[in-house]
Amino acid sequence: MTDTLSLADDGPEGERRSPVSLRVVYSPDEAAVGKTVEFAGAKTVLIGREVSSGLQINDARVSKLHARLIATEDHLSFADAGSSNGTFLNGAIEARGRLHHSDVLRVGDTILVLEPRELRSETLSARVDEAALSDLSVLVLGETGTGKELLARRIHEASGRTGAFVPLNCATLPKDLVTAELFGHAKGAFSGADTARPGLFRAADSGTLFLDEIGDLPVETQPALLRALEERKVRPVGTDHEIAVDVRVVAATHVDLDGAVAERRFRTDLLGRLAHVVLRVPPLRARRWEILSLAREFGPSLRLSPNAAEGLLLWQFPRNVRELRAIIESVALFVKEEPVVHLSDISERIPDAARIVQARKKASASPPRPTGKPLPAKRRDEVERLLAEHQGNVTAVARELGKPRAQVYRWLLSLGIDVESFRPKA
Repeated sequence: MTDTLSLADDGPEGERRSPVSLRVVYSPDEAAVGKTVEFAGAKTVLIGREVSSGLQINDARVSKLHARLIATEDHLSFADAGSSNGTFLNGAIEARGRLHHSDVLRVGDTILVLEPRELRSETLSARVDEAALSDLSVLVLGETGTGKELLARRIHEASGRTGAFVPLNCATLPKDLVTAELFGHAKGAFSGADTARPGLFRAADSGTLFLDEIGDLPVETQPALLRALEERKVRPVGTDHEIAVDVRVVAATHVDLDGAVAERRFRTDLLGRLAHVVLRVPPLRARRWEILSLAREFGPSLRLSPNAAEGLLLWQFPRNVRELRAIIESVALFVKEEPVVHLSDISERIPDAARIVQARKKASASPPRPTGKPLPAKRRDEVERLLAEHQGNVTAVARELGKPRAQVYRWLLSLGIDVESFRPKA
């Protein structure tokens, strides 16, 4: 069961579901994995190895007080609290920053992901469970590889229907065979029909027929499908009689069906019949909090190193869940003796993300970060003026200010000032 630290205010207003939560998705502290910090209203929570209240994490690379999470009415931000190993936002070391949808925050070897309420896995799961208990047609929308068939199978398994789950990819069948595949055919009904076949509707009787890539179904076949859905009967090709069927249909597509209707490539009445319940599956990059749990499902014997875990979380996954599965299953072939996946084992599959994580050594050599106390605007003006005068020479700026060079570096990091922009171009 998920352990939740609620930051909602007391009373009726605080009882509302919070708009976002920060979920621990990876940590050496196994007890911390799955914990969420939920935000509603203006609050501050501490993250550290020895904090009396807030998110306490037993991670040796997390400082006693590592960072602060600051929630206002309209946004969530963080501030590093002078930690020994730094705080990283989407792979880059940061003194402070504002958190957005699916951002990845790393403290020590613990990684958290920002999870909006409307995309929470529990929210989608609840809708799936509700849909499963009805007999209504379901339309699943999402990019290729997002796991639409897995969701359809889950609907079938939770539905209590006693028949089979029968899948069909509408994009893979020749146009002239779709009708026969769906509704069956008599022997000799067409060239090559050497035997009679019942068709997929009858194969799914008392069960679920999953029509994947329904957006690619030929227009010529759509009226017959609509009639079968409305009448709950099918007429095999080459026969003059109808057969009653009890089939629950779940369809899926990555195609914009409203656009297809406007272009007359998809019937509006069929869309209405299929879309009694619409479930949208976000791309994997928009639900990063699920990446590592899926990785564990695909490779249960594997353990990810902290850098490998962060690399996967930062990768965009253009081919979604299918791509993640391929990465995990392929790397499992080569780490049998030591079932620990290091970043180097997967860097070729996630090149951009790997480069971000590999740059950590350089970032770790940076001067100390600030404590998170905001600096006045006049300090920025003064620092930028001196940097311009001394062409980005931090030592000279520190001398002018009468401050240690490390202190000036802290200010630069805190203010987000890029020293290189003040230095002469080569």
